[in-house]
Amino acid sequence: MKKTGEETITPIKNMKIIQRNDFQNFTLDSVLLSDFVKINRKTKKILDIGTGCGIIALLLAQRSKAQITGIEFQKTMAEIAERNVENNKFENQVKIINEDIKNYKNIFNRDEFDTIVTNPPYFEFTGDISQTNDLEQLANARHNIDLTLEEIIKISSYLLKNMGSFSIVFRSERLVEVLALLQKYNLEPKRMKNCYTKWNENSKICLLEAIKDAKKGFSVEMPIFVYDENGQKNEYIENLYPGEATRRYIHKIVGYFAFVGALYLVLVAGLPMLLIFLDIRYMRLGMIPGMFMIFIGMVFSIKDEVDTLTLNDRYRSLF
Repeated sequence: MKKTGEETITPIKNMKIIQRNDFQNFTLDSVLLSDFVKINRKTKKILDIGTGCGIIALLLAQRSKAQITGIEFQKTMAEIAERNVENNKFENQVKIINEDIKNYKNIFNRDEFDTIVTNPPYFEFTGDISQTNDLEQLANARHNIDLTLEEIIKISSYLLKNMGSFSIVFRSERLVEVLALLQKYNLEPKRMKNCYTKWNENSKICLLEAIKDAKKGFSVEMPIFVYDENGQKNEYIENLYPGEATRRYIHKIVGYFAFVGALYLVLVAGLPMLLIFLDIRYMRLGMIPGMFMIFIGMVFSIKDEVDTLTLNDRYRSLF
């Protein structure tokens, strides 16, 4: 599909998230990470590195009273994130900064955050530009061209308080690399959860939590299966993000409008015709308003259905 810059809206957790089709859209990974992060009453300040459209920051805002900062290098995405914060009424809790996280010492204080989360570019850039997307913004979102995994972990260690938590979602195939980097910068791996997008295949992504300057001790939690052995979406995933349910709801609205439109036509056309059937003298009286009402009813019925189908087109599901 041609990337035209068209905006779409993804409904999730009673929020409406604006995205653009020529920039990286959020996926299930971000939603899983938001649910994986541990938050308690001591969590006062959270940083989301590479916030994109702001989805992780907003989902965390729903779960806590913490002050959340989302930092995003791409100006267009930072502007969209700000709109999402405003549209979903989190202006007093979520702040978006359009900056390069590599300038962290000029933006933040050392040991400032209780929790840092990130869904970084998954793929290592080897210098071969042909391996990246033609659109620069998509290439930067998927490959660590401007910001490496090691830089993210090093920066996070600097910005986290003692015993602060760092949570990341990443490719399972690079797990060993991630674990080594975490320990290099005094972030002790504490929890891991694998995610299987297909029942009979290896894990594609994993969720990791590390604690700054913590003692050793690591647990592998129960995995996430997006689909069960019968190909049905897992109940946990459905509850986390009911994508298909949203589409079914919109189709239900379309059906509702069609029913109301049909009922309207029956009433406004049928009643005058009934009068005519009962007494031919009512023909002139019944035909004029009846025809007018039929015309008006058809116009509004068609308009409602077109509007609703357009709405269905603009709303984007993760599945």
